[in-house]
Amino acid sequence: MNPFPGPFLPRSSVRALLGPVWRYGRFWARSPEYRAWLRFNRRLRQVPRFKPGQVSYRRLPIRYADAASFLSAWHEIFVCGLYEINGPGDSRLPLLVDAGANIGLAPLYWKTRFPAFRYLGFEPDPLVAQICRANLEAWGCGGTLHELALAGTAGRRRFLRDYADGGAFNHRASTAETFEVPAVKLSEFITEPVDLLKIDIEGAEDEVLPEIEARLGWVRNLFVEIHSRKNEPQSWGGLIACLQRAGFRCYTRPLRAPWRPFVETAENALGFDDQFNIFAVRPTDASSPKVSCE
Repeated sequence: MNPFPGPFLPRSSVRALLGPVWRYGRFWARSPEYRAWLRFNRRLRQVPRFKPGQVSYRRLPIRYADAASFLSAWHEIFVCGLYEINGPGDSRLPLLVDAGANIGLAPLYWKTRFPAFRYLGFEPDPLVAQICRANLEAWGCGGTLHELALAGTAGRRRFLRDYADGGAFNHRASTAETFEVPAVKLSEFITEPVDLLKIDIEGAEDEVLPEIEARLGWVRNLFVEIHSRKNEPQSWGGLIACLQRAGFRCYTRPLRAPWRPFVETAENALGFDDQFNIFAVRPTDASSPKVSCE
C-alpha cells in the first residue's frame, strides 16, 4: 500500500500544514524501510551518477550501480511495497520470476517477506549481473540468475548499456555503449506456477508478453512496466488485452507522462515519452475465467 496518498483538499490551513507532517511522522515510526531510505538519501544524494557503491541494511551489504536509480528503486520496492504479494497458501515455496533483475532489489525485498522462496532472474548486462549476484549471495537468496535478454524470438540482439537501470535493446544509432547479448524466449522457462512474474525490460515487453500469452495461466500475479516511444505506435492497448484474455484484472499506475500532453510532450534519454506500471491480478472468485496452459 502506498503510504503517501495523492492530493487532497483540506478544509482548513491547519490541516493542510499538519496533515502531511502527521502522516509522514507516523510512517517514519512504523517503517524501518522508510527510515533506511532517508538515511540512504542523506548519504547518496550528492554522489555522481553512474558511480558504483555500497550501503547496508540490517547489517547486510547492498551493492548498487548508480545511486540515483538505487534510491528510486528502494523507495518503490521497499518503502511502497511494489512487489508485495500474498503467499501461495500451501506448502509450496513461492516463485519469483524476475525479467529485468538489475541489481536484484526485488529478491532482496522478498527475502524480508518470506522465510524461503525460489528465484529465477534475467539480466543481460554483465556488469549489472555481477552486482546482482553479489547481492543475492550476501543476502542468502539462492536461485538462478541468467545473463540473458528476453525477446520474442531467440537469437542475438544489440543492447545499449546505461550504467544504471535503463539498459535496453538499441533502437538508435550505434554507440560505444552497445554490444551484442544472447536473447531467449521467456515461455521456455515458465513451466510451473509462478507467484509473481515481474517484467521490467525497457520496451521489450512489446514482444515478450505476446510470446508468453499461452503460458500466462501459470502466473498468479504479474507486474509489467510499459514504455511508449515517441513517434512510434503505442502497443500497450494490445498488451492489456493480452493480459485480460489470460484472465487477469489489470490496475495501472503512471510513472512518466506529459504534464500538459495537449500542448507539449518530451522524451527521455531512451526515447520514451510515456511510462506506466500494470499490476495484473488473477481473481480468486468462482466466476473468474479459467485459463489453461499449453
